[in-house]
Amino acid sequence: LELEHVGQWEPAQVLPFYRVQLLCYVVNDLVNARWLWERMPDAVKQDPEIIELWKIARLLWKQDPSAFSHILDPKWAQSNLGELMALLLEQLREKKLLLISQSHSTISLKSCSLLLGMSETEVQTLCMSKNWEVSGNYVKPTRPTASSEHDLSPDQLQALTDYVCSLDAR
Repeated sequence: LELEHVGQWEPAQVLPFYRVQLLCYVVNDLVNARWLWERMPDAVKQDPEIIELWKIARLLWKQDPSAFSHILDPKWAQSNLGELMALLLEQLREKKLLLISQSHSTISLKSCSLLLGMSETEVQTLCMSKNWEVSGNYVKPTRPTASSEHDLSPDQLQALTDYVCSLDAR
């Protein structure tokens, strides 16, 4: 799609495209968001929404929790990007929750609220909805269950062992 807009240097015509594309990259692929920023015409980079999206991308790249305050800014609700910003917020929180569950046996509500960009009360409610144990000011995340698609049956494990042993014998 970007190639379709390359010849159009009128910012008003290409701004909607660049806004959506940059936001989609921020949601899924920060590396390509950076490359898109590098390719953008300077006139497009002057747009206030593009500037704010780029600020969010930089904060996310640095893993700065203050990115949530920029995403939660009420101005996005009035923008055409409001639904996509809500999606970005939801995906970021899900990724953070997964990381918390994989890396912490216990975490304080305060730390969790900073990581998720939510109040401690909201975090407590969210954690309880995820069946995490909340006691006092601490949360005990439930580790995610391992995916069954990588589980090997005893027969598969034996076949793999035999194959590796045959390679070693050569």
